[in-house]
Amino acid sequence: MLVEFIGCTGAGKTTVLGLVQAEARAEGLPHLEAQSLAVRPLSLPRGWSRSTAWAVPLHLGALWSNLGATREQREFLMLTWRALGAANVSPYQRLNQFRKVVKQLGYFRAASRASSDDTLVLLDEGTLHAAHNVFVHAGLDPDFTGVDTFSHSAPLPDICVYVKAPLEVLVDRVLKRGHARISEAGTAPVEAFVGRAVTVFERMMTHSRIFGRTVVVDLGCIDHVGDDISRAHRDLVLRLLENVGESPALGRPKSSLAGLDGDAPTDVAHPG
Repeated sequence: MLVEFIGCTGAGKTTVLGLVQAEARAEGLPHLEAQSLAVRPLSLPRGWSRSTAWAVPLHLGALWSNLGATREQREFLMLTWRALGAANVSPYQRLNQFRKVVKQLGYFRAASRASSDDTLVLLDEGTLHAAHNVFVHAGLDPDFTGVDTFSHSAPLPDICVYVKAPLEVLVDRVLKRGHARISEAGTAPVEAFVGRAVTVFERMMTHSRIFGRTVVVDLGCIDHVGDDISRAHRDLVLRLLENVGESPALGRPKSSLAGLDGDAPTDVAHPG
């Protein structure tokens, strides 16, 4: 089963993915990370995953994975290239963001090949998250028509986990960490950028192709993995794991997750 984690910068995607990994490990369930799968054909020596040069094999592995991309996947790439052109960003920004989309598709393809009924494959920021690279820009309002077209065409995981947090929390975290695409100093540019990201993801969540396989995880104001977050989201993690063995690798999941076959995304909120 292929599970993609999406959400704004600072929402807690890595936190939730880590919870799923830890639970899968505790249950003895086979699980893989898409990034590691992408570089597997390169036969890298041990320790490279911890090195500063890790970005190079990641990109090479993603490009390798894209060899033999389907017609629909190539059309998806062209759609994102045209959308970046329509956004009127600089040529460098267009190329740089498109590079990230190509990498995300490569991760998706590597994950799709490894996904099976009894193996959990975790994809952090894949083809659905590519919307953040294509439609969220400093000083530019999102093109919602483009977001809708993207939502019609993006390759889909079996389950999408949309991790979210309150706007003020996201803004605070981005202010502390910084963001490569926010060049202006101060709170206002960060609030505007993060606000655009939220509207893009929320627009995607209303789309009929996506909301039926989406689980929403609201981390609230939690900043670390502790007892509270473990209790709050253990149910989500266990229900995800229960679906392994039932979902086809590349189709609408046959899931027992409440809401996956309903009219709105499942929302697993932080208690209180």
